[in-house]
Amino acid sequence: MVSSWALCLCLSVCLATLPQTTGVPATKHIHIILVGANGNLAKKYLWQSWFDLTHSQSDTTAFQVWAGTRLSNDDAYTQLPNLIRSSIQTCPPEFDSSKCEAAINAFVEACAFVRLKTEHDYEELSSAIEHTSHREDGRLFYLSVPPSAYPFLAKTISTVARPSPSAWLRVVFEKPFGSDLSSAKELSEQLSTYLQEHEIYRIDHYLGKPGVQQIMQFKTENRQLFNKLFHSNRVQRVEIVSTEKEDCAGRTRFYNEYGVIRDIFQNHLTEILALVAMEIPDDTVSATHAQLKTRVLQSTSVISPQHVLVGQYQDYQSHVMVDHPQPVESRHTPTFAAATVAVSSNRWKGVPFVLVSGKQLARREAFVRLTLRDSSDASQVCFNQEHCDPPTITFHIQGGEHNASVALHGALPDFNVPAGWTISGHPGAVRLFPPQETKTSAYSTLVREVVLGRRENFVDTQSLLLAWKIWTPVVSHCEQVYPVLYEPNGKQLATLAAQNGMLRFRQSDLPTTASQHVADHQEL
Repeated sequence: MVSSWALCLCLSVCLATLPQTTGVPATKHIHIILVGANGNLAKKYLWQSWFDLTHSQSDTTAFQVWAGTRLSNDDAYTQLPNLIRSSIQTCPPEFDSSKCEAAINAFVEACAFVRLKTEHDYEELSSAIEHTSHREDGRLFYLSVPPSAYPFLAKTISTVARPSPSAWLRVVFEKPFGSDLSSAKELSEQLSTYLQEHEIYRIDHYLGKPGVQQIMQFKTENRQLFNKLFHSNRVQRVEIVSTEKEDCAGRTRFYNEYGVIRDIFQNHLTEILALVAMEIPDDTVSATHAQLKTRVLQSTSVISPQHVLVGQYQDYQSHVMVDHPQPVESRHTPTFAAATVAVSSNRWKGVPFVLVSGKQLARREAFVRLTLRDSSDASQVCFNQEHCDPPTITFHIQGGEHNASVALHGALPDFNVPAGWTISGHPGAVRLFPPQETKTSAYSTLVREVVLGRRENFVDTQSLLLAWKIWTPVVSHCEQVYPVLYEPNGKQLATLAAQNGMLRFRQSDLPTTASQHVADHQEL
């Protein structure tokens, strides 16, 4: 039996859509169900993303957004409207303040608030959707809940909340996707019992950042440059760096369980490595984007502990004490790591990929830098060549002094500028800027791609398990050693000694308080 709130919605569903025009295809009706609609992620990113979505699609797509929480219906209708309004901070740039306010109010009024706690609740939701006056074209569940709830929700959605066969089903899952290879396999098997692979969208928000998406855009536009330069004959090393100024205060409950390897390396940095190293999909290559990425990960060696260095900022222990009423073991938790990774494909064999990430460092920035060997076939030269550094290609992802951009430094062959990009600088020091979408978040980009069914920027099961295979030995090793302590800004981390793929802190750069940990660290 359909509950009163569902019956009310069945009689009158307000769909968020732009006006239709004559002579266009019939409107597609898509239902979006946000599970965990009052959580931190929803407040910080997702409600803005759903609002952006309703104003970015064509006028032939209409959305009904359902806000699912564990609240009672009365509490939901009391609390959620104001929560949603406060979560939406920006409107399309062409909206003035009055139009923006009106659009936000219309969006909130169009949302339906539902309790989603039991299997029966999901069954009632599905019944309400099926009784709307429009034919359903797609149903999207976004699970903004702890991963421990994923198996129950996958089973429940599949058994009582699937749309009719004429409509697609897509379910979005937030990381973490397991804590090591074994747990990732177990979770993946549980999901695949109830959902098909094409219905599973594991989201990594880094893949929605313009600075990350520009990597494949630039490579695709410069196939000849890619084939000539992105190769072991020309590349000395590749650095993939993501650093943060902020510390872990208030988040040590999460960080003490996961640490920087699980939080950043296994997902964000590994996905970026694959984008840099993979071949370029095109019409002449039968392999898909996912298959090409998988080939890179299959050729990436499992990382031995000797190729990883870990650190912990000195104030981490005090932050743990504030966040945990009872004493917990946290001396092994890495908040910084650097690793050398080997990709044994024909293109990259012998080129070290150096991955670095950490908390409470000097600046917030992320970039990929390819350092090249000099070559006489370059058609461009840098000024004062006798003082030039080695040629580099740098993809700036975020932070630092630059927005998303590609910097080409030194003597490099000619390159193509992708359509819509802008260029600045001079020969030998050129910077390319992709189009900047005004205040569009990575989440807004990715939820739009879910609706469109574009899977390239999501994590499939095979690549997930390959990534965990690469990093699980490091995770296990970190549980047995003490990380080197580092001071705020991590100045002493800037100097890393590297030899034969092994990384070491220079002893002279270590703070006195860290010396006691060096022996336990096995000279990593």
